[in-house]
Amino acid sequence: MSAPASVGELYDHGTQGNAVFERCRRISLRMLEGTFRAGDRVLDFGCGTGDEALFLAGRGVRVLATDVLPGMVEATRAKAGAAGLGGMVEAVLLPEEGLGSEMDGGGLDGAYSSFGALNCLPDLGAFARDLHGSLKADAPFVCSVMGRPCLWEIALYMGVLKPREAFRRFAPVRAPVAGHVFDVKYYTAREMGRAFDGLFRIDSVRGFGLLPPPFGEKAFRSLPRYLDMAARWDPRALRGLGDHMFVGMRRT
Repeated sequence: MSAPASVGELYDHGTQGNAVFERCRRISLRMLEGTFRAGDRVLDFGCGTGDEALFLAGRGVRVLATDVLPGMVEATRAKAGAAGLGGMVEAVLLPEEGLGSEMDGGGLDGAYSSFGALNCLPDLGAFARDLHGSLKADAPFVCSVMGRPCLWEIALYMGVLKPREAFRRFAPVRAPVAGHVFDVKYYTAREMGRAFDGLFRIDSVRGFGLLPPPFGEKAFRSLPRYLDMAARWDPRALRGLGDHMFVGMRRT
């Protein structure tokens, strides 16, 4: 009998091979590569199984990888060790409420949070304050958050006569993530601005509203050229209406 799969293995299995998620990951990695430099020490909030932390560590960026799920922290440590990057990636378990207190004495060169980790926080404003105290002045913070109005999700669910699912993002929902249940909140670009106001300056918001959500990947698997176009083109009129928003900001 084979050993049971770990939380990290189950999470990876659920995302690998998804043509939409893979393109979202590429967008995220391009943002990170364009933001951080070799020698930087940065915070990864909600590291998952560590793929982005390892990507940056392989480029000389030291990463403080954090998550509230022990299985994710263990998976990140294991991957970093297997890749010979254990000295570049420090994986730390956080309390469920978020950062909780200033980290690294306010000396971090930047931070990032990808694919909805911020949506699982009980208080986004408290996180913004803690993060502000953890970063150097003018340090960058890049994140991807799940937006409230997702036109693709509304259209796909209304097409199968499921209005409750179509508009589920307009109220907090309880959702399982890697075996743990979180109260998930969805945000508009304006709400993101309010949560970080006075602490961070938002420089960019990208929405990729033409890219369908990952759960609809089967319907688009045979249309790779469309997915490639949707992952490149970000019409301003659809900004904030996709599955995720990609936000770039700097600590004031």
